[in-house]
Amino acid sequence: MQSFNKNVSGFTSLLLCASLFVGGVMTPQAAAAEASNTKITVESSNVLHSIKPGLFGVNHRYFVDGVGMWDPVTKSVYAQFDKNLSEIGLKSLRYPGGTTANLFWWKRSIGPVEQRLNQVNPYLGNGPEKANFGLDEAMRYSEKHGFDTPYVYNVGNGDPQDAAELVEYLNSPADAAHPWAMKRAQNGHPAPYNIKTFELGNEINFFGQNYWMSGQIVSQDPAVLALNSNSDLKTAYLYANGGTVKFTQQKTGLIDDWREADPTDASKSNGKPNQVKYAKYAPIVAGSQVEVSIGNNMYNPATGKNDLWQAQNWTQVSNLSVTGATYSFELDYTTGAIKFGDGTHGNIPAAGKEIKVTYQTTHAGVGEYYAKMKAVDPTIKIYSSMDQSYAIAALGNTVPYDGIVIHPYVGLKKEPVVGLSMATPYDPNNVAKYHYATMLDSEARVQEVKEIAHSSATVSGRNIKPIVTEYGQHDAEFKTYQENGVTKTALLYEGSLGATLQTANMLMHFIDMDLEYALRHSLIDRWFENKSAVPMALFDTYTFLPSASAYMYKMFTHMSGANEVKSTINNNPVRTVNIDNKDQNINKLMTVASRTDNDLYMIVLNQDATDAVTSAVELSGYKAQSAEVWTLNSDKLEDINTNEKPNTVDIDTSELTINSSTFNYTYPAHSITAFKFTPAKSISSNSSSHRGGGASVSTQASNSVSIAAGGSGKVSLGDEVSVVIPEGALNEAAQISIQKIELTESLKTDKMKLISPIFEISKNINGNFKNPVTLTLQLDTALLGDNKASIFYYDESAKKWMEVGGTVSGTTITATVDHFTKFAVFATSKEASKPKDMSKPSESMAWKDIKGHWAQVQIEDGASKGIINGYNDGTFLPDRTITRSEFTLMMSRALHLQGKAEDLTFSDANRIPSWALEGVSSAVNAGWITGYEDNTFRPDQPISRAEIVTMIGRALKLSDKNLTKPSFADDADIPSWAKGYVAAAAAKGIVNGRSSDLFAPNERATRAEVVVTVLRMLQAAPQ
Repeated sequence: MQSFNKNVSGFTSLLLCASLFVGGVMTPQAAAAEASNTKITVESSNVLHSIKPGLFGVNHRYFVDGVGMWDPVTKSVYAQFDKNLSEIGLKSLRYPGGTTANLFWWKRSIGPVEQRLNQVNPYLGNGPEKANFGLDEAMRYSEKHGFDTPYVYNVGNGDPQDAAELVEYLNSPADAAHPWAMKRAQNGHPAPYNIKTFELGNEINFFGQNYWMSGQIVSQDPAVLALNSNSDLKTAYLYANGGTVKFTQQKTGLIDDWREADPTDASKSNGKPNQVKYAKYAPIVAGSQVEVSIGNNMYNPATGKNDLWQAQNWTQVSNLSVTGATYSFELDYTTGAIKFGDGTHGNIPAAGKEIKVTYQTTHAGVGEYYAKMKAVDPTIKIYSSMDQSYAIAALGNTVPYDGIVIHPYVGLKKEPVVGLSMATPYDPNNVAKYHYATMLDSEARVQEVKEIAHSSATVSGRNIKPIVTEYGQHDAEFKTYQENGVTKTALLYEGSLGATLQTANMLMHFIDMDLEYALRHSLIDRWFENKSAVPMALFDTYTFLPSASAYMYKMFTHMSGANEVKSTINNNPVRTVNIDNKDQNINKLMTVASRTDNDLYMIVLNQDATDAVTSAVELSGYKAQSAEVWTLNSDKLEDINTNEKPNTVDIDTSELTINSSTFNYTYPAHSITAFKFTPAKSISSNSSSHRGGGASVSTQASNSVSIAAGGSGKVSLGDEVSVVIPEGALNEAAQISIQKIELTESLKTDKMKLISPIFEISKNINGNFKNPVTLTLQLDTALLGDNKASIFYYDESAKKWMEVGGTVSGTTITATVDHFTKFAVFATSKEASKPKDMSKPSESMAWKDIKGHWAQVQIEDGASKGIINGYNDGTFLPDRTITRSEFTLMMSRALHLQGKAEDLTFSDANRIPSWALEGVSSAVNAGWITGYEDNTFRPDQPISRAEIVTMIGRALKLSDKNLTKPSFADDADIPSWAKGYVAAAAAKGIVNGRSSDLFAPNERATRAEVVVTVLRMLQAAPQ
């Protein structure tokens, strides 16, 4: 690895190793001379756009236990893999995969694993297998890590109704109106997953991914019928519009096995009675003629091959049970099931005979999928997976779709015919030339994405945008070379430093293009098993070893800001190479810069195989005190990480003192260098920014900010008001705005004194926040007197101010809210009335949002027992997370405890809402609730499932002796202080896991879940 010496002036000297450079050693003097004309300028205040979290993600597959990251015994992700992945910091995960998704029945992947039917797995001829890493397992894992998760729907064997039911399962509330969402709740996840991106299939018409569209069109329209002569146009037409097709003598399959080659040909009879075979692309057109023939291919003198089908046609009957020993079959038109007899009622097909079927089937196109799925959730986006020009033409301007999926693999092209896009061979003695060819092809593939986007927008007449859900270096596996007389494949180069630089090149372009997603292939695979594309994976299946590309993603996720800012390179040095018998130029440097608050970031890619490049750097409008510097590199382009040498390609980190707006830096050959600049103390932020997926966001001079879906952020208006959005609070991107408004007559109240301005806080999307947001307002303490300060929101329907509460600190007050409206601070009497939702229970229980909810009966029971209450707007909000204050009060009511508020000694006791003081105090006196090590209670913090069970265990005095190992697969995640109580509560039936085997100790509990748990506690309590 390279090492760097930094001096206090910010200049860098590179200690060059001769082994690094194929063309010899470049001296620091030579590098400096070249760099005298090279300058990178970062315009720190020139914000271009946000950087979407979906740019930092990968494609992931369900099969073979998530390609090895899922432990089928413990039914959990392997801890070491989870740790390694967390360190990389990915933001997006595609599921259930690419080719494998086209035949993935999601309904076979939910519920108890033992009851799941096998999937038909087309990956590399794999046979049937159970989806252990099924839909809920994947969605929970994404939820845990905050991944944005595009879903690929199986148009190969699916239908619009099934797709709509999938959207319901993923996104709808669990109530009587949504039975599939109720099923989700029964499977342990009451809250919606809120998946917003759906691809209709994967790479349709690429590498044989045609499925039902490979049949011959049946139509009365001569123009449509003529499409049968061109398979590309036919597939595109059917994908866009749907239609009826006919299959002639198609091999049948089993319910979970469609393989067609020996020795695993699923169409062959096993010679046993009551066999059932399937027409693969059911449903069969009702009442249409179906022919079943049983025989074998024989030698054909005309072709010299075994392709002469000699068979006997069998007869369809309505009921085998009343049929004699005849050559008959029974047919289910809906499922495509072809049932044979037992020898008495219908004959048994002879063992080894192939069973083929001729039939017609009708399937829907993109338009019908779009309508059905959007009817369930209009906020989702639906993408076409056909990006070919003829497919864009087939979709036209009448078939609706929201975007187009592109897989711009380096080395592959789809038009005019599928094939390789690079002629350059792989030569181990001249890897540099191959590297340059891949970089040139990267540029070509990026241009391809732009052209496809332009074409789809032009043809559709709409603002169609592309997303990239697979890409990477795919050429190497098609290239061989000779070594000591042995033919070898260059497959492993797909996981090399060189391939990583190629990915970085494309990723930097995709950031510039403001794409929503750019997902590399793939998350995890078996690197060294000589299978197609496996070295592209970020992690190895067997050791979870991170690849060079994994570390590249770590650089981008940790060393990128919220918004891209403009960066330019003047006098970028050029490498001229002869590729495909012509001289071509490659810029040596690429750069992307970004910013979050006062932190400025810059990533520089040196694409050159042999030369280090020195440049001046100017940070326009920004004076940097220092920089954290990360460098990804290795000795050779073809270097890969192995189990024996796991850090061959790795990140070196260093610190650079700058104290200036300009400095010089030398970028090693074939490297990525990332900078995080810390501002000099005089720097202040005046720009709006946001980060998707984790970093803090703020604006000082602006009153609005954009927050990415799942992202966190902060928006403020001077020192008067600020709103902090936590990660995961938003299911979709939103614009958050703050506006100071005048006190109008309708907003006045005689009951309280206004001690702050009134602010209208809004967002441009509907619905409450998934997680509470933090609101801080400045108050005028001179107007407070002996009264209590409290934040209020204005209820537009009731036309009155409603108390939120809050914690005062100096001249500010802070509270959490789950929705936006008008907010202000009022001075109220310290004996002000308690909020309705936490005072004594109401009499009606007519909450408008619990009808049909999975916990409706329990919620009504809890209300009748005086345990719970709803909110002033007539809602109960069953799926809202519950805070420590709310839970403690609920428990105190359930157990009829008494206490005194003045007994509390928590350092933040003044933050406990007045309506909760008595309940918290009684719980403390009873000994079943304690604070944290810092003597805080944290009343507004959402309570975890582990904390809930521990409090219940203490309240019931459950014995935690000899019960240190709960029977949950995620036992390792349960805190030691909670293990015994979880085991005891589970044994008494008080708590269940969120799935059949996962307790999820650190997840937040919803109000509905807690009601159910408290009622179970009362049933288990000694009478």
